[in-house]
Amino acid sequence: MQGREIRVQTDTLISKCFTCSKLGHNSPQCANDKSCPFCGNAHPLQECELFIPDKPLETNITDYLEKGHILCCSLCKENSYDHNHSGLERGKCTSYRNARFRKFQLSDTNIPSYSTQHFQNYYKIFRCLDDSSNMELPQLEYSNNATKRPLETSIPSTRAPGSLSKPPTNKCQRN
Repeated sequence: MQGREIRVQTDTLISKCFTCSKLGHNSPQCANDKSCPFCGNAHPLQECELFIPDKPLETNITDYLEKGHILCCSLCKENSYDHNHSGLERGKCTSYRNARFRKFQLSDTNIPSYSTQHFQNYYKIFRCLDDSSNMELPQLEYSNNATKRPLETSIPSTRAPGSLSKPPTNKCQRN
């Protein structure tokens, strides 16, 4: 197979909603009850006054604890597991590890942390939403190859099938 590259999808991460803290989806427009995956309070991540998306997760957690706050993973609390951690700490979250095991049969704790870029992209998507828009939001995807593809978003196309024209641009696609 000269000159060809074979790529195998090896992602073993499960998406977590930053609005309701549940697993399997991630949408700023989630209609479930609000639950912050960072602090465990009844608001989505984008409304958490103590989470700063431009800081690394570890720094956010340290700052939060130094201010005397207590972290609570609402998903682990709901499932009666130890919940004294942030729901964004995938490696410490028993609910996340169990779901990952059920889906991929992986029981290791070598689960990559969310990157700062992941949160920045999520907040960018959230800020670009137009309340009157019915546009389906991109799902955040992960890659095990952090150097080449640390985070990708799949943005739904507005083109008709078979169309070669470019989709319309909007203010949110500019950098």
